[in-house]
Amino acid sequence: MSFDDRIGAALATTPADPWPDPVARIEAGVHRRMVRRRVVAVAAVVLGAVLLPTVLVGRSAPTPATLGWSAEAAPAVHIQRREPRPVAQPCVGADFAGGLAWSDPSVRRGGSTLITLLVANKRENVCTVGGLPSVSVGGGGLALRRHGSAESAYAQYPATVGAGEPARVTVAQPTDCVRRSGQLRPVQVGVAGVVLAATQLRLARDCPVTVSDWWVEPPMINGDRLVATIHAPAQVVRGTTMTYTVAVRNDSGDDLSLRDCPGFLQGIGAQSRTYRLIGGRAWVRAHTTRTVTMVLAVPADSPLGESRLHWTLVLPDGEVVVADLAAGGVPVVVTAAG
Repeated sequence: MSFDDRIGAALATTPADPWPDPVARIEAGVHRRMVRRRVVAVAAVVLGAVLLPTVLVGRSAPTPATLGWSAEAAPAVHIQRREPRPVAQPCVGADFAGGLAWSDPSVRRGGSTLITLLVANKRENVCTVGGLPSVSVGGGGLALRRHGSAESAYAQYPATVGAGEPARVTVAQPTDCVRRSGQLRPVQVGVAGVVLAATQLRLARDCPVTVSDWWVEPPMINGDRLVATIHAPAQVVRGTTMTYTVAVRNDSGDDLSLRDCPGFLQGIGAQSRTYRLIGGRAWVRAHTTRTVTMVLAVPADSPLGESRLHWTLVLPDGEVVVADLAAGGVPVVVTAAG
């Protein structure tokens, strides 16, 4: 199928949610709908309606190397994701042994603080883990209740994971209780018969804990024509506005035109919003790089300390271009004003 035919077959709506995950990356040679594509598993922060920009192949007069586009908030865009995997052989302890559990930034929802724990399949196989995990706080086991929902709208149950791909479980505690508690303790999580330490995570020992079943978030489908790289300050102040640039390199043999407000996602850490680019047409000539200037309002409640700035362009057929793909963005340090 030609590139023009693929654009003409742009898909219909689903909500979008970036996956800024540092473990899963591109799996070359995945056949999806008889089209050879690369799979991005990145993790991640999100997102209803359709915004389908138009990408056309053609020629244009030369344009400046740097383009400043203003951005306005937009509905979420349609993003293609990997089809659900069938249930595989059960995971065993050796699939996770010797690893660590890590966590996505917390999200507050409905009076609860939700934290998603991730554990990666360390072997070269595909296996399935389901049901509730075991969780201990400060060395003591907890009586867990199932809250029945994952943090992501894209969660697939049970968690069928390939090599390096993380299985996930969402842990929730009442926000008010966590604020009052003086007993934040280290956490361990049990999966497939092994117990893993959850690095850099503390839960309140004296607050109720509810958990989801093990789940997996299907990765987005990454386009292979464009490569994006972020250039940003190493430090940002929450509650202020930051300016950064994204260099978009066209590795294909065709000139590409981005027009009709192409959608993109940007944010820091788990916080992300969908925008459209306004201000006319921009050509990215074959084998050249175009730089786009971005402006981001850093939320006043952004967690202090190390985080990641991420930027994702969404193409008309739902494929994405994730900036700094291998790392899922670039590191930034969030500081307080003053």
